[in-house]
Amino acid sequence: SQASKRAELEIGAGRLDVDIAQVQSQLAIASRYAQADFAAIARNVVLDAVADERYLGEKREVLDWRKDQSVARGGAVIWRQREEARMTMRPLSPTFIADYLAAEGEGLLSGVGGYRIEGRGIQLFARVDGSHFTIIGLPLLPLLAFLRETGLLPQ
Repeated sequence: SQASKRAELEIGAGRLDVDIAQVQSQLAIASRYAQADFAAIARNVVLDAVADERYLGEKREVLDWRKDQSVARGGAVIWRQREEARMTMRPLSPTFIADYLAAEGEGLLSGVGGYRIEGRGIQLFARVDGSHFTIIGLPLLPLLAFLRETGLLPQ
């Protein structure tokens, strides 16, 4: 039983290490583009790659904290939910991109990915498959269901 618990802890720590490495990579990309002149950028790939440096730094800190907490709690998981959303960008003209960037301005830096899907950013996409809440970072409906099941929220 202890061996299986140790194996679970190692798997959990491995997953967190992968998440931390991915965020570190994204943070490096975001840092490169954080000072870019957005008015001059007219490529969808770059626009999609631009991520809020502050957000990714905080995400890295949260993942490090989760890893520390996982070890401190003996690996107990309170709640876990993994969801996926697929977003397909539509072809964008340089004029649209310039207008979009001018209208959104520095507000684009407040959301990961360089778009704000809850606002004007939805116009960047031809198709979105998956939960809106997953896209903005928290699978809210499954979390609320869990909180009701555990009695932390009323049924």
